[in-house]
This record gives sequence, structure tokens and C-alpha cells, in this order.
Amino acid sequence: MSIKQINEFEKEQSSELTANEVLPDRELQAKRYNKLICAMQLWNVVHEKSRIIFRSGGEIKTVDTPIWFVSEKYVCINAGVTVLVSCILDVIF
Repeated sequence: MSIKQINEFEKEQSSELTANEVLPDRELQAKRYNKLICAMQLWNVVHEKSRIIFRSGGEIKTVDTPIWFVSEKYVCINAGVTVLVSCILDVIF
């Protein structure tokens, strides 16, 4: 399966995301959450973007973006756009 690189995650694209969990077990979900927190801190301290790999509309996509805020269900990225945590496969920073 190929990964599609997108330059910017538009607000309209968030409607393509579903709440179905993409990671199979709680341990992987906990690791993802911890990586999101680290990525948020990285942006808040040194303004370094992170790469988010996520599933959207049946495709796997990636975007380089600042992570402003992380909650249990949502991640706030650039321009106030929110992404469901359950759609995120990985975070690279």
C-alpha cells in the first residue's frame, strides 16, 4: 500500500476521517498517545514540525505539521484543524 504525501491538511478533509481505531491493541495506542505528547512539546518548545501518518478515506496519508494540542480524542494541528487520534497510525519527529 502506498502512502500519499499531502502538503496541508484542510478542514474539509477532517470529514473523511472515521472514528474507527486504526491501531489493534491498547499498548500501540498508548505509544501513539505518548508520541503525540512528545511532538506537541517539540513544537511548543523549539517549533519543530512532526510527520503524522494517518488513514483517511481508505488511503494512508502523511502530513508534516505542527502539533498544537493533544487530547484523548483529538489532535489540533495547523490553522485550528483537528484530527481524530484514532485515525493516526504513527507520529515521526
